[in-house]
Amino acid sequence: CIGEMMSSFDLTSIYVANGIGAVLLCILLMSNVWRLRERRAESIYLIAMMVATLLNCIVDPLVYTLDGMEGGLYRILNYAGNTWLYIGTLAASYTWVSFVECHMNGSISKKHSVVLKIIVAICTIGLVVNLFYPMVFDVNDKNVYVRKSMYMGYLAVNYGLLVDAIVVYLRSKGRGGLIKYFPV
Repeated sequence: CIGEMMSSFDLTSIYVANGIGAVLLCILLMSNVWRLRERRAESIYLIAMMVATLLNCIVDPLVYTLDGMEGGLYRILNYAGNTWLYIGTLAASYTWVSFVECHMNGSISKKHSVVLKIIVAICTIGLVVNLFYPMVFDVNDKNVYVRKSMYMGYLAVNYGLLVDAIVVYLRSKGRGGLIKYFPV
């Protein structure tokens, strides 16, 4: 009984947290729709980050609901959804650091852009490999999501990208970048 109550509480909190996140992101997207007309890199990064995060808010409760449901279709959806969550989180982190650099410095340096793209490419290739040889996550025979040894690597990359954004901000602020104060 306690296990059922805990499961239902977890599912409820995941629905609520992601629902609130999705509503807030929809509001942000609607209030920033004018940025789509600008076609500036900074605006594109910001919108892409919000869209990736919104999709994560939609997919996360879906895959959590699928966890443990038996059947081949549920297994495929569980794999696809969890793969998207890794890609979506990586996309949000990448676009955040790119947005901060463009916002603070006017553009992203070629060298920084290449390094970021290599990191994203390696992680994306790793997720494709993961579909055939689970090393980041797996969906076991009971259709339950299980973290694998490379999970921490993906976590480290995402946190590293967020730290990179803070370093870009502090460096730019120290050099008297375009914007002195920016909420990172």
